[in-house]
Amino acid sequence: MSSKSWKILESLTSRINKSPMLSSAIESAAGHAQLQITNIQNIATKKYDTIVKHMPGTTIIQDLKAASLEPSTPIPRKLVDCWKWYQQLTGLEDVELAKRQMIIVQDKLFNCQDQRRGLTNEASSVAEKLKEIYSELIQTRREDPKYVQLTIMENKALREQSRIMSQMNFLENEERDYFTQLATSIKEYHDSQTMNAQKYKYLSILASAVIAIVSLGGSMIYNNKRIANVHKIIADGQEKNEILFRDHFSSLEKSVKGIGNLLTDLHKSPIEANDIPNTKSQENNNLTLFSSRTIILGSLCILLYLWNR
Repeated sequence: MSSKSWKILESLTSRINKSPMLSSAIESAAGHAQLQITNIQNIATKKYDTIVKHMPGTTIIQDLKAASLEPSTPIPRKLVDCWKWYQQLTGLEDVELAKRQMIIVQDKLFNCQDQRRGLTNEASSVAEKLKEIYSELIQTRREDPKYVQLTIMENKALREQSRIMSQMNFLENEERDYFTQLATSIKEYHDSQTMNAQKYKYLSILASAVIAIVSLGGSMIYNNKRIANVHKIIADGQEKNEILFRDHFSSLEKSVKGIGNLLTDLHKSPIEANDIPNTKSQENNNLTLFSSRTIILGSLCILLYLWNR
């Protein structure tokens, strides 16, 4: 039983090897299967790279069902509006837009280059297949039915090659356009950065000038207020000193008047017989009266001098 199955398998393989159509169909099916397997492997590796991130010494696995991280405290709306206004004022918004445009064009260019590389690999495989067909055509006679099958395979390969070449030409033109767009977007990005730097420089100069003017005005107002307060304190002190001087002067004037009245009363009072002073006591009284009057007049002169100053 095993020998019969082995013979049947050998006969099938010999028939498949003899018929080029079956061999080409099997080869094409195997090639398509291999291509599908490689595509699945590439997709799986990409998904694995996105899910699993390798770091030195550790492996971080992302939880796809986990919710996206959100800030604990949301940013206030007014602060966001102020930041947007600052971006518009300084030109940061234009810089971000130019950067996004540059990244988009760059991704398109890389995708186009990847497609062109894939078509180049397909074209090389088709060229190898054509070489094999041409080698078999050289060795095969025209009367042989295999020759017709080889010509059909050659025609299919040539059509596939022309299709690949047309796609490659289209991709080359598209790649050239994307490269031009990338150069333009890079230039716009650099121009927007330069404009942002210029705006930031002029705005910083203007802000520093405004701050200097405001600080100078504030310092002048503060100094004027301090000077006014000092003048007010001096005026209040002078007024208090004048009031005190008037009070002391009036009290001194009253005391002088009282002393003068007392002296006049003593001068006009009658001298009793038992209290008749001698000449020496009268002279002493006159000297004391003169000295007291002199002191009073001197003090009055000093007060008047201070009052005039």
